[in-house]
Formats: sequence, C-alpha cells, structure tokens
Amino acid sequence: MELYKANVLSTPSPNEILRTVNDEFMSRFFLAIQTPSKY
Repeated sequence: MELYKANVLSTPSPNEILRTVNDEFMSRFFLAIQTPSKY
C-alpha cells in the first residue's frame, strides 16, 4: 500500500496537476485584486 501511495504521489494524474495549477492561479489572481497598487 505504501508503494502504491508513493507511486501515485510521484506521478500525479493530469487532474491533480490541473487542480494544483488552478488553485495557485486563483490565489495569485485574488491576491492581485486585493493589492492592485503592488502589481
């Protein structure tokens, strides 16, 4: 089971990558909206 979990973590699915990138993008986007003078 541990080997399976390690394999999944080392090779994330496209959905996992998309969700991670989307979360980071949205967080940066909202941060830019909250502080427009710095960006």
